[in-house]
Amino acid sequence: MPPAVILAAGRGSRLCSDGDPPKPLMRLLGLTLLERSIRTAQSAGVREIVVVVGYRGDEVAGHVRSIVSQAGVRLRVAESHAWRLGNGASALASELHVDDRFFVLMGDHVYPREFLSRLVSDDDGRRAVALVVDRDIETVPDLAEATKVRLAGDRITALGKTLTVFDGADTGVFLCRPAIFDALREEAGSGRYAVGDAVQLLASRGQASWSPAEGLFWQDVDTPADLAFARRRLAVRSFERLPHPPI
Repeated sequence: MPPAVILAAGRGSRLCSDGDPPKPLMRLLGLTLLERSIRTAQSAGVREIVVVVGYRGDEVAGHVRSIVSQAGVRLRVAESHAWRLGNGASALASELHVDDRFFVLMGDHVYPREFLSRLVSDDDGRRAVALVVDRDIETVPDLAEATKVRLAGDRITALGKTLTVFDGADTGVFLCRPAIFDALREEAGSGRYAVGDAVQLLASRGQASWSPAEGLFWQDVDTPADLAFARRRLAVRSFERLPHPPI
């Protein structure tokens, strides 16, 4: 399996209040959001993980290092000094740590390991980026806030929160090649600093493909309501087979 970059640099002000841990260290059924992402990637066969930190980076990095001996993977930390600009700026901090193809994962998303294996099995060896897309729109939590995706065959043609005509939702699970970094820099030059902006640029050039979520549970945890909903959903689902299952 390719290595994975997990973006865990943001502040998460919609979820965390003063006195709370940083967002990646918020707990969901016994695991921090970040550890859950690491262990899900590990269960999919990923053996190298780069965690990008920013807000309260020393604290998040310390957490990463505390689970190294348990995780069974090579864990490295990259620091983003521009994390306030957006997750694309954070993703750029991982460039020196990866080559060839690699996953990009969000430290605040819950996802199943099958998403990673599907991206690898569907990889055509050419496209700069591929994304797992959930086409079951009616079941997407808080669809109004989700990033929407428009598809044509095996290609992504448009991506953005404001799309009014779309075929699915962005799950935040990507398989990338180094061309993503050039796209991130190109978008940053125009004042756009989101991973989605770079994906949109690549989609406009026919360089973005997708794999289906096919009914598997995933969720972006942005608010206390999201966290509560994820707890309820995970309590009744068994999609995970993690080395250390949630309590």
